[in-house]
Parts: sequence; C-alpha cells; structure tokens
Amino acid sequence: DSVEGFLAEKAGVMRRSDDQLLVGQPYRVSSSAQANKEQLLLQARGEMSVYHDLPGLASTTVSADIQTSGAAGSQDMLIVLRAETQRRGFPVAANSPSAGVLVARLAQECRPDRGPLAAGVRVQDCVRFSGPGGAPVELDMSLGKMFCQPNLDREDAWGGNAELRTDVRQLLGTEYSSPLSLSGSVMGHKGEILAAVSAALQVQQGRRSGIGGKVQLNSRGIATMGLQVRSDGSQLWGLVGFIPLINLGWDALGRALAGGRGDGSTAGDDATAEKQQQQPASK
Repeated sequence: DSVEGFLAEKAGVMRRSDDQLLVGQPYRVSSSAQANKEQLLLQARGEMSVYHDLPGLASTTVSADIQTSGAAGSQDMLIVLRAETQRRGFPVAANSPSAGVLVARLAQECRPDRGPLAAGVRVQDCVRFSGPGGAPVELDMSLGKMFCQPNLDREDAWGGNAELRTDVRQLLGTEYSSPLSLSGSVMGHKGEILAAVSAALQVQQGRRSGIGGKVQLNSRGIATMGLQVRSDGSQLWGLVGFIPLINLGWDALGRALAGGRGDGSTAGDDATAEKQQQQPASK
C-alpha cells in the first residue's frame, strides 16, 4: 500500500518596477498532493502581504487555503479565507494592534454552494514594556467571535485569551535565559463557559540543554503537568528525563500486583462461603 506525494512551492516579491526595490508585496504559493489506493488528498495555500507605508509598520496579509478529504468519488473540500491588518507602533511605540476576519466553507462533494459555512472576527493587541530589573515584557490580548451555520440552526461561539511573556533570570538569580509564560483563556459555546489557566517556565543552559515545566488547569477540574529535560553535555541530566517513565512503570507494577492479590482473596472468600452453605445448620 504505497503512498505517492507531490509538493511544489513558490515564494517571491511582487514589484511595480525593477527600480522600486523597497516597494513590493511578498507572496508564497504552495500545493501538495498525496494518493494511495483509497483516497486522494489535495492541499493548496496562497498568502500575500501588502505594506501600506515604506517602513512597513502597517501591513495587511491575505491568505487562502484549500484542502480535500474523504475517499475518491465522495470528497469534501475545506475552503478557508483569511485577512488580517496590523499596525505596529500605534497609538504608542510599544503597542501593536491588529484585526482579522475569517470565512470557511466545508464544500460537500467539492461544491462551494453546499455545506456548512462559518465566519469569524478577531481583534488583538500586543503591548511591550519593561518589568522588574528591566526585563522585557510582552502582553498579548485577543478577543474573537465565531458564527457558524452547520444546518438550519445557527451556532455562535466567542473566546478570549491573554498571555504574558518575560524573562525571569534576574528574579531567579541565574545567568541562563529563563523565559516565563502565563496565560489564561475563556470560551463560551451553547451557554457553557470554559476557562483555563497555564504557566510555563524554561531554564536554557544552551541551545540544546535546559529544563522546562508546564502546568495547566481548566474550569472542569482537569489539571495537566509536563516536564522536559534536554542535555547535550552530562549524561546525568539526560537520565533525569526517565524519572516520569520509572514512576509510571512502578505504579503499573503496583496495580498489577494489587490486582493479583485481590483476585486471590476474592476467590478464597467465595470458596469459604460455598462450604458454609453446604454444611447443615446447627440446632
């Protein structure tokens, strides 16, 4: 069952004339195809940016994505159109607002006039300032609204996100780069509101060495934790990454042994009860 694939990509800058090297619109066009005995998958993407001023502070990016899915003869096509405008340094130098729109259609049987339709809008702002000890701090805030009409009924959803990024090497008293990320998000759909918060910290001792951890908690009471250790020097630091696997194996072994003892005790209790039923009742 072989898989055949094809990929083509073209990138460049569109200019009005050869002498206007600083005025142009960068673009990128790519397409790919994969085929096997059951299905043919096609994917294409086109993206172009337009700068509204010579320094490049104001720009608009438009893109189009097309992707097919399903078996041959009954394929569906996903069409996504995006447009986003960004203005850096507005209204102050440390502020960069942006706004974007999206339209998506799941064209059933590759017919653009059939299938669910969705549209969304988003506004985002990025603020940069100095934190404790002069460390650079970036705060990203975004708010979006999605409108979807899968059938005859209309479904709406909204969401918001905020993320704070900085380097806490001075607070930790270390000379290594220590990026910290604190984020929170909230989403509402069909009258249900979901919220989540997360924190991630990394201590990078080099390009390939460092340790990082992430903690995430949502409003449903589900918490996740992750630990990552990378080392290109001492092998001892690399072995630290096996600690979670050792703990997982130890817990699995303990549950297996406990289950075996539980089955034995249960079988013994059943045998004792059967013997008592067979004995005649004492007067």
